[in-house]
Amino acid sequence: MNPAEALRNISRDFAYQRRLKGGLAVRLLCVTLYYGVYVASRLVGAAQDRSRLRALGFLGSLGFSERPVVVRTPEGALFELDIFAACWLVKEILEDGTYERDPSFRPRSGWTVLDIGGHQGLFSVLAARLVGSGG
Repeated sequence: MNPAEALRNISRDFAYQRRLKGGLAVRLLCVTLYYGVYVASRLVGAAQDRSRLRALGFLGSLGFSERPVVVRTPEGALFELDIFAACWLVKEILEDGTYERDPSFRPRSGWTVLDIGGHQGLFSVLAARLVGSGG
């Protein structure tokens, strides 16, 4: 990934955080710390995956995966999540469509969906929206 593309991705992550409601200061701190550690790790020559793990490990050591925050998505869904999930999983699932990339995995109108081990319910909310009132 070139530097210009990396900066666009970082900018999109911050922009999405500003669109969510609730806990903005701590979510922006989480994203800032993540990218700070990630970029520092890359600058000293660490591989991309190693840099991600270092950044995530650092956030974990600060307790970001244990502290709750209540967020409201731009669509109006309300979640109580840990800060890490509020920063990354909401965007990956609801904004980036991570689970919708494979058409065979995407719930359709009328389906019944079982979200086994549903963590904090982000995919469940997406699935409910996709299957509609008849699902």
